[in-house]
Amino acid sequence: MVPTRDRAYARVRCFNALAILLLALTTAGLGCAPTPTTDTRGSAPGATPNASSTPKRAVFAVAREQDLRPTGTGPQRNVHPLIHQGLTGRATHRERQARLAEQVASLENGLWKLLPDGRMETTWKLRPGARWHDGALLTTDDLLFSLQVGRDREMAGFNSEAYGYIEGAVATDPSTLTVTWKEPFIDVNTVLGGEYSGGVLPKHLLEEAYLTEKATFLDLPYWTSEFVGAGPYQVREWMPGIGMRLEAFDGYVLGRPKIDQIEVKIIADANALSANLLAGTVDAVQDVGSMDLALQLRDQWRSGKVIFNFGSDLWVHLVTQFIDPRPAIIGDVQFRRAMVHGIDRQEMADTLMAGQSPVAHTFLSPNQPQYREIEASTRRYEYDPKRAAEILEGLGFRKGADGMLRDENNQRLEIEVRSPPEEETAKAAASIADYWRRLGVDATTLRPTPQQFADQQWVSTLPAYSSFGGVNDVASMRFMGSDSVRLPSNNFRVPGAGNRYRYMNAEFDALLETYFRTVPLPERIQVLGQILRHQADAVAPLGLYYNPRPGATADRLLNVGDEWPAVYMVWNAHEWDVKS
Repeated sequence: MVPTRDRAYARVRCFNALAILLLALTTAGLGCAPTPTTDTRGSAPGATPNASSTPKRAVFAVAREQDLRPTGTGPQRNVHPLIHQGLTGRATHRERQARLAEQVASLENGLWKLLPDGRMETTWKLRPGARWHDGALLTTDDLLFSLQVGRDREMAGFNSEAYGYIEGAVATDPSTLTVTWKEPFIDVNTVLGGEYSGGVLPKHLLEEAYLTEKATFLDLPYWTSEFVGAGPYQVREWMPGIGMRLEAFDGYVLGRPKIDQIEVKIIADANALSANLLAGTVDAVQDVGSMDLALQLRDQWRSGKVIFNFGSDLWVHLVTQFIDPRPAIIGDVQFRRAMVHGIDRQEMADTLMAGQSPVAHTFLSPNQPQYREIEASTRRYEYDPKRAAEILEGLGFRKGADGMLRDENNQRLEIEVRSPPEEETAKAAASIADYWRRLGVDATTLRPTPQQFADQQWVSTLPAYSSFGGVNDVASMRFMGSDSVRLPSNNFRVPGAGNRYRYMNAEFDALLETYFRTVPLPERIQVLGQILRHQADAVAPLGLYYNPRPGATADRLLNVGDEWPAVYMVWNAHEWDVKS
């Protein structure tokens, strides 16, 4: 017996074969009008392929095998916007742009409504002519099917936080979807947005497998060589361990891409990647690797440029232990402020980030739109070792004959500074310990093994301080509250990155809840300012510097942005071009 999944795909292949035959008959002048929904080239009516006799080509390098399933994360999804799109998507400076939808839902345009009973309603209208790569029209049937899969508890890989707030969804016509929400939720435009969960799914290709074989749904060939999306490029060849060959999709709803073919090449070794860039066999990569390698490439590369991208929303920060810290004086906010004044964060940024980053006075990056609204009111702790010494003296610490600080019981002030195993954060920890030793603190560092760092209890119960690298976008604030603290009661495991500094405060929790329930942007920004002031006052956590990820692009490649969201350098790839 032929498995159900195979039967489904066999029907799709037969359907496509029939389409090819019909297209051939039409070309021969037999008078049959082509059916756009069955054109295997995916060309929409009126699409204009590149008329050049020589196709334009570009090579995009990635460090890892791409995983198009919703469970794929980070670098595994570098190419996703190349081959698929959602209703909306993030662009430079984190702004959200309409993609398959005509507009981003907002209070201003009336597509986002706050209802008197506390619920909400959002509406999206598909752009006319939106199509899948196999030529099928993309309709609200696909959107409703995508929500059905995403809200199915048996399909955990497709779920996202937003789905838990949805009350219901209805299509008023083939292009208009209205979603009702149980309560306020500020990230409504992430629904079917493409960056998270499963995004928009083709019902005509996946419904039968979803209904009959949920357990193996993510094993379908659809997620690799047979992927059908709605992005600017379509998969023509999938070569495991080597890369992919993509061709421009004539029917892309935002217009046919200017580049005809993009080769996705897997190059895992950073040195080999740099060599390929220098040799001109790679045109673009979203992450060169280490800062040292990026600077070396920048100095040697005469036919391209290195871009220090802040859109990845990464920062390096200092985490403080707030539960039974050792020594206990760390629990005193005045002590924590003295420690901040004792760190020359600007020097750290200049040294470790080659001057490419300002000091992180707040977890928001300067590229984020909210940063401009709160920058002036942000509390700053400047490097001031004299002030640090005065505070420590006021807390009863005195220097002994050896120059090291001792408390009133003549006990040396000893502090351990940990880090993750990575070289970058280990360097940050070493720098901090050095600054503190200059103050008279007996500061030591501990760089764990990968096995130690994998032990969440070991990581969570650090004695004093640890440097960390992590995501610092506004959405990450969801994991800053008391309910995200790693504790014995939850086996030191929580969703997301968790509250690593284990700071618990009812006032702070209330501010976080208010922020994520406040839809009007001006009011939300005010709450954000209160959150950042609370963090600064408590010194929880302490930002050191931002961590711009260095990407690279050859001079022959045009219209590549100087910043891109997360790993998505290709967010506007349909606008890319190559010099003639």
